Order: sequence, then C-alpha cells, then structure tokens
Amino acid sequence: DMPSCTLGALIHNPTVVEMLREHGVPAISSPDEANGRQVLIRSHGVSPDVLSNLEALGCTVLDLTCPFVDKLHRIVEGGTADGTPVIMVGEKDHPEVKGTCGWAKGDVYVVATPEEAADLPELPRAVAAAQTTFPPDRWEAIVGVLRQRVGELQEHNTICNATATRQREARELAARADA
Repeated sequence: DMPSCTLGALIHNPTVVEMLREHGVPAISSPDEANGRQVLIRSHGVSPDVLSNLEALGCTVLDLTCPFVDKLHRIVEGGTADGTPVIMVGEKDHPEVKGTCGWAKGDVYVVATPEEAADLPELPRAVAAAQTTFPPDRWEAIVGVLRQRVGELQEHNTICNATATRQREARELAARADA
C-alpha cells in the first residue's frame, strides 16, 4: 500500500483536510515535497508541467481533476495548438486558472472584469474560455467586451452547470433568509 498525499488541500474544508492528514494523507504544496508517494491531483487540475514534474520525481499520480476542468484543458490545448492566444476568463490566482493556463500553446491573457477585458490589446483571433466556477452573468458581460476587441473570437462557455445552479440557489436562499 503506497503512501499518498494531495497536491494542495483536496477540498475547501479544513476539518476534512485535517482528517485526511491524520489518516496519513497530508496535503503538500509543491511536487518537490512528494518524495515518491502517490500524489492525488484535486478537482482544480494542474498544468502539464506539474504532471511531468511528478513523473520525473518517480511519483504515481492519481488524477482527480473534475471532468469539466479536464474538458477546459482540452479546449485550451486544442484551440491554441497553432499559437492562437487564449483569453482565460477567471481569477488569475485561482489554482484552476493557473493550471489551465499551462495547457495553452500561445499567449495567455487572464481577465476577471469587463474593465480588464477592455484593456486587452486588439487581437485578430483568440480563444475565450471560463474558469468553471465563474459567475455566468460576469462571463456574458466580459464576452460582450471581447467581441469588440477580437476579430475572430472562439467562445467556449466552460462554466460548470452545477456551479451555475448552486449560485442561483444561493441567491434565492439569501433573498429569503434573515441571517
């Protein structure tokens, strides 16, 4: 039974992360800390560099990347294969966005607001894709701006439908709740 660890906190729940650590599955912050263990890749996914780094360090990788995130990686990888730039709509410091940008073959721009989109250079063509947990209304607003800045824009709304549903339900619940 090979010892395991997770690259980053497996989920956003400190209690569960601590329980995993107590059961011998700690979270590590970089591949260098893996020491030949089996490494679980969390749902946010990682860049190809991280995967090859882990393999070079003799680690077994158990890839738990969310299927929606994996699809996003394939879109970015395929859409930029000829050097077409990618405009990633999301939070630049989010692990999913960082990982996804690593799959791009051309220039990468990350924008989180219509104002940031308006500051981009004018591009003859680009692929636009979204962080899977990005608010759908903000995606629409940003894409509206991108259509003015990019000659040929390939739009990929990669927002996870479960996320959109949860965000809508949270808004409805917040409107009814006192606290």
